[in-house]
Amino acid sequence: MPVKGSGVLGAFCALFVMACSDLRVTSDYSPANFERYSRYVWHSSLSAGSAGVDELTHGQVVHLVDEQLKKQGYRLAGVEQADFLVNYHITAEDRVDVKTYEVYSGYGDGFVWHRETGFTNDLYRSDKELSIEEYRKGTLMIDIVSAKTNKLVWRGVAEKKLEDALSPEQRERIITQAIKRLLVQFPPASDK
Repeated sequence: MPVKGSGVLGAFCALFVMACSDLRVTSDYSPANFERYSRYVWHSSLSAGSAGVDELTHGQVVHLVDEQLKKQGYRLAGVEQADFLVNYHITAEDRVDVKTYEVYSGYGDGFVWHRETGFTNDLYRSDKELSIEEYRKGTLMIDIVSAKTNKLVWRGVAEKKLEDALSPEQRERIITQAIKRLLVQFPPASDK
């Protein structure tokens, strides 16, 4: 059965196209007893369609997050034994960046160079140049929810400009790097 919103897969495939150096990763948290967290379960509302991705991508993200949390010493558990719940969301949106530049050129007598008109006989010239960039911004959010209170206690966000699609191998490698960069911030440093 096709999953609605599977067009987001293409956007997600492109989410981390460029090198991870332009991947913006942030996190925020509320006070919690993070040092007591050792077992987790995936949030019950999470499914392939609910996260905005198809089943293949959903399975890949769940596997990679499980793998990273295991490396950090956390164990997947049942609902009754879990200290925290994990959830994720993926979005892609069209964006437009408009920048205006004041361009000055010329000094004294003689010719001055201007990008649009070439050499002119102006003594001094001031122009405004406009730069417009249209792109899609992709966002991967990982949420940590307290099992005790059912309240969000930590959120990691990775944002990136979307480019063309990657091969499955490239996509997995880059998504892995993004998830590692997100989860290395969990638990927050002051609470480790």
